[in-house]
Amino acid sequence: EKVLFMASKWDGETLVEERHCWYYPNQELAAQIRAGWAQFAADLAAYVPPEVSTPVVAAPQEHLPAVSVQLQGALAVVSNLQPFGEALKAFVAKIPKKPTTDQEFADTEAACKRLKAAEDMLQSAEDNALASMADVEAMRRTVAELRELARTTRLLSEKTVKARKEQIRSDEVARGHAAISDHLAGLHRRLGGAYITGLKRGDFGSAIKGLKSLDSLRNAIDTEIAAAKIEANQYADAIDANLKAIAAAGAPHLFNDLRTLVLKQPDDLAAVIAQRLAAEQQRQEAERERIRQQEVARVEREHQAAAAAKAAAPAPEPVAALAVAPAVARATVPLPPVPAVEHLADGSTVEVISESYSVSRLGVGQVERVSLVTSPMLKLPADAELIEGIPCLKLGSITKRFDGLNFTADYISTVLGVPYFKKVKAATYWRLSDFPSICNALAKKCAGMTNTNA
Repeated sequence: EKVLFMASKWDGETLVEERHCWYYPNQELAAQIRAGWAQFAADLAAYVPPEVSTPVVAAPQEHLPAVSVQLQGALAVVSNLQPFGEALKAFVAKIPKKPTTDQEFADTEAACKRLKAAEDMLQSAEDNALASMADVEAMRRTVAELRELARTTRLLSEKTVKARKEQIRSDEVARGHAAISDHLAGLHRRLGGAYITGLKRGDFGSAIKGLKSLDSLRNAIDTEIAAAKIEANQYADAIDANLKAIAAAGAPHLFNDLRTLVLKQPDDLAAVIAQRLAAEQQRQEAERERIRQQEVARVEREHQAAAAAKAAAPAPEPVAALAVAPAVARATVPLPPVPAVEHLADGSTVEVISESYSVSRLGVGQVERVSLVTSPMLKLPADAELIEGIPCLKLGSITKRFDGLNFTADYISTVLGVPYFKKVKAATYWRLSDFPSICNALAKKCAGMTNTNA
């Protein structure tokens, strides 16, 4: 949890000075260290040791013969320019044309220094000869030719060395970028999309700035690759956690800006998810209420139309009293706004009016309303219940009628368009007379899905 660092200074047995401090763990730094070791383990598993190179020292360069030019007499020129030229040409032929290794670079650079010395010796010999002889054209042409050979070869070799070094630096930088691109491609396959952007590590040009040897250059590239991979892995882990949090919310249509959301901090993302889910719930509740109000208005219009048609119909003739069980009291009662209907075995119809079992038996051209304390003619289905005097089916009973097909109250009310009649505590009820409407709406839904899929 913490570490105490302490130092003290003593004079014999006497404490002269004491200092101490507590160190507390840095979780962010600890996470970086763990990520570094994890990446190290991955790199180690795929590591192929390169060939061990010894410190590069330029190979000993053979010395060119000393240039000697003497003038004897008026026109005689005594020199060793011919053997010197042959030695110079042989020396030039041995210089690497396309150095690749550190050893070849070092050898070529050392040869360039030797060629510069040859230029200086030729110039000095010419100057000495001319000091004693005004014009020896042949000697001058030979000296100029050999000096030019040494100069052009030196310049070409220096240019080649510089170009090859720049090419190798470019190749190493390209290798670093390719390694990071491959690593990011693997992470994006894992995440299911290219979400990782804006890595801070991976500047390979700056990483190799000022480095001379190939070994140091390659080591710097490898180090930067490892650092960039660690950073990319941390991004991927955070994005993966955010993707799982969004998927757990269960409403993908609310998160069309997924590429932006996955880059947020976990707390910020949780707040966004909660806010959008709350807004969606409010919208759905408003939509359900709108549909319910429309359905209530529709039913009310139908009832008003039915009442108007009934009022306009001629009065039926009186009929004989309905035979009922003993202890039955007769009374005329008003019909409820929304009567529930049950069909009896004898072909007549029973409408339940209230909890006192007020019923009316309807025949062809006959109407009689009877209030019953007990009625053997009123037979509710086993799965129905009386709610406010109206036969109803609760959600569980509807599910059982469909052999266990799992409906939700929202699905029946909103998708199938059949609003519920009543909620009693946790139970939701529909009128028994609504069951055919539920069946018809479900049949239309299935038919539409069949046509679409076909």
